[in-house]
Amino acid sequence: MDKYIRKFGDDFCLVLNRSKVRNDAYILPFKEFKDIFTVANLSDKKSRIWAGHIIPNSEELRLTPTYQGHEKFVGNYHNKFQLLLPNAPQPLPKELTIDPLI
Repeated sequence: MDKYIRKFGDDFCLVLNRSKVRNDAYILPFKEFKDIFTVANLSDKKSRIWAGHIIPNSEELRLTPTYQGHEKFVGNYHNKFQLLLPNAPQPLPKELTIDPLI
């Protein structure tokens, strides 16, 4: 993550795959979620990973281990693939679609 921040500042997206279903993901602009994706919220400090889940009915992302203050609404970012290619024509041409299973 540090490498991305040095290269792009906070102008990049995190992609959370929701399932094995094609085009079913959350595209999170880092600048809007950097307050929860912090070193303090890492689930495993040694491997430097976050773990959590999205609550189905409320569409809140909850990071472990305690969840206290580590949750944020993500429903507006479900399948927002256009955030990855902001200058691309809409709808995206087939050759620009993203297959999360590759």
